[in-house]
Amino acid sequence: MKYEEQERKIYAKYDDKTIRVYQAYNDKIADEAIKLGT
Repeated sequence: MKYEEQERKIYAKYDDKTIRVYQAYNDKIADEAIKLGT
C-alpha cells in the first residue's frame, strides 16, 4: 500500500465574541447533506 500525504487547511475568522470555521466537503458528502436537508 502506498501512503500519500493529504494537505488539509482550516480557515477561520474570529473576534472577541465569535469564532467562525469554514470546512469544505467533497461532492459526495455535500450532495448527501443537501438531499437530507442538513
